[in-house]
Amino acid sequence: MFNYPFCITPATFSPVNTEDVQLWIRSNIVSEVGLLQRLIDGAVDQFFNDTQGYVLCSSSWQLNLDNWNYHWNRTGDGFVPYEMLLVEPEFVLGHPPQVFIPIAPVTSITSVQYLDTNGNWDELTGWTADTSTTPCRIILPTNLPMLYAFSLPRIQIQFVAGNAEHNVPALASQAVLGLVAHWYTNRESTGDELDSLPHGWDSICGRFRTGINVSWNR
Repeated sequence: MFNYPFCITPATFSPVNTEDVQLWIRSNIVSEVGLLQRLIDGAVDQFFNDTQGYVLCSSSWQLNLDNWNYHWNRTGDGFVPYEMLLVEPEFVLGHPPQVFIPIAPVTSITSVQYLDTNGNWDELTGWTADTSTTPCRIILPTNLPMLYAFSLPRIQIQFVAGNAEHNVPALASQAVLGLVAHWYTNRESTGDELDSLPHGWDSICGRFRTGINVSWNR
């Protein structure tokens, strides 16, 4: 079941801009502005990967799922799929079904949609979201509808993740700036500086690492 989110509306700003980078590297070459922006974008992506999904700048995302999340059974000794609950009454929910968003920080849930038995996308109602935890969780109603049997994915969750402009943590912005400068200075793999990442990068990424390194929606 595919359950890793993808960006549907990128951020309209960056944690650092090309002017910041030019000041840091002591360069004012106008023709390199495009190069610097590409390096910034690459550094933001690198930060996302090395922190296991920390989104620096506010953007819109979508999580696709094939089925409703699995549920803990009454005896507490294993997970069972939602469909089994309909035919096996001995499986009783110990808590409401939940969906976890495997990136952070999630600021809001925009919509939860599902493919109904007629193959039409419909809005799910009755859910609540807890954005104060990592990972963020969506608590679903217990009376979940049946899903369409002939198409995947069958659930779409849209949400907003990342920090607002001017609210990106200063330490994270400094890490991006340092990586851009490192890549700019060391354009080839051979040279005096052979490290692929600047000193301190791993330490800073560790401060923002989400800890979400396995599937939370099995």
